[in-house]
Amino acid sequence: MVGKSIEVICSSRNGGCFNNCPDVFFYQDVNEVEKELLCIYPEVEYQELEGFGGAITESVAHNLCRMGPEKQEEVINAYFDPVQGIGLNFCRTHIGSCDFSTETYSYDDIPGDFGLEKFHIDHDRRELLPALKAVLKKRPDLKVLASPWSPPAWMKTNASMLEGGSVKESCRQVWADYIVRYLQEYEKEGIPVWGLTVQNEAKASQTWESCVYTGKEEKEFVRDYLGPALCRDGREDLKILIWDHNKERVVERVSEAMEDRKAAGYIYGAAIHWYSGEHFEALQVAHEKYPQLHLFSTENSMGRYPDYTWDMGERIAHGVIGDLKNHVSAWFAWNLILDEGGFPNHDHPMGKSPMMVDFRLDGALHYDSGYYYLGHFSKYIRPGASRIGSSIYTDKLENITFRNPDGSMVTVILNRTDEGIKFILKYEQKLADFISAPHSIMTLCYGP
Repeated sequence: MVGKSIEVICSSRNGGCFNNCPDVFFYQDVNEVEKELLCIYPEVEYQELEGFGGAITESVAHNLCRMGPEKQEEVINAYFDPVQGIGLNFCRTHIGSCDFSTETYSYDDIPGDFGLEKFHIDHDRRELLPALKAVLKKRPDLKVLASPWSPPAWMKTNASMLEGGSVKESCRQVWADYIVRYLQEYEKEGIPVWGLTVQNEAKASQTWESCVYTGKEEKEFVRDYLGPALCRDGREDLKILIWDHNKERVVERVSEAMEDRKAAGYIYGAAIHWYSGEHFEALQVAHEKYPQLHLFSTENSMGRYPDYTWDMGERIAHGVIGDLKNHVSAWFAWNLILDEGGFPNHDHPMGKSPMMVDFRLDGALHYDSGYYYLGHFSKYIRPGASRIGSSIYTDKLENITFRNPDGSMVTVILNRTDEGIKFILKYEQKLADFISAPHSIMTLCYGP
């Protein structure tokens, strides 16, 4: 190991992004150094990483379809190619419309159509399906996670896809059948869906598409309707994630569902968002109570356009490290590309994405710091990697380490301070010296 090199990739506010720095070399720990250490414990393994992803909403699809072929290919490669880009292997999309759709729509607007005779996905054929197919062409192993924002209005207590409401008790079965029909129609289009969340933001009554479930209602819907409907259609391997909302209530929602043995038999994991504070410890509690659950961080938005600030990348990296250090196994950004005004959407303006396109400037692409900071994880930590134990001497540096399936090690170090900070990597009784630049992120690749 002595003399073996460590590949160093660094991005910093004052030094640019994805810089391949000179390799650093290990040396023998002959003096048993005690200070300034970042210690790696390769014998201690935690969760397996399932991957990284981003949302392909209709807004994203609309922007991709407006681009010329070269720009569209650049965006898809930048996100999903593991060599040319940052290697995302998941995407999240929506069942029916969401807030980042061009309009409100469902696949069956005929009241009382319990047989779903009028069900069709024609709206998605305009732009959403072509965009998903273009990504699948580049990344055939892409895992698609689908989330409903609302059932059709006629299935809801408030007779609207907007403003919350809930699923009518008399419509729970047809709503489950509707979701299965969506899966069937997407499969016919060559887009197999890997997993579902039961409901986007199940506690929120929004001005846009939304639907509220209590913990009891969500548990019963999975246990008595959705789970059995998927099994009847031969889809028992499809992954069901509950909650899909903020972290502060994940423990209580998971507990209510998982304490029902029949419901728990259908549930693969729980999904969380980041909009109500960090609550990283809540993920640790959920894992300790139900270690068999897979935790997914399914929606993490980039803020509001035109707020191009370096700290957005830092916020992403802080969220990734905090979530993954507390047993999350997949992490998703929200919209992957919006236009110069943060559009299109049909409810609220000024969304922001890790990459923006300006159609006023002939489709010029802007790569935000969030794109690079996410890439410091997703490009180098591969699906199937195991999180490895580590400790560090200062809380000014955030860090996480994974061992890839090929045995190689990846350590990511985040510095959100105004100062350069020295640290010494200690791995298998060998040391290597580093300085973390102010407002920087550093990825170290070494071993096996």
